[in-house]
Amino acid sequence: MENTELIFKAVEFAKQNVADNEISVEDVAANAGFSIDYFNRIFLTHTGFTVTAYMNYYITLFRSNQGK
Repeated sequence: MENTELIFKAVEFAKQNVADNEISVEDVAANAGFSIDYFNRIFLTHTGFTVTAYMNYYITLFRSNQGK
């Protein structure tokens, strides 16, 4: 599987588990089968965002939608 596909898989995993306040970058990286450092590098290369920034954005979006 290409890195792009694995990044997509990791993003989907993060989205599905965003309600779990305990989800971490480590969890997402492990689910995709990457070390944290490598995952951070390829995620930034493929998306233009750090994993932490993406997760914080998505968590904020999720929480704002829960309040509606």
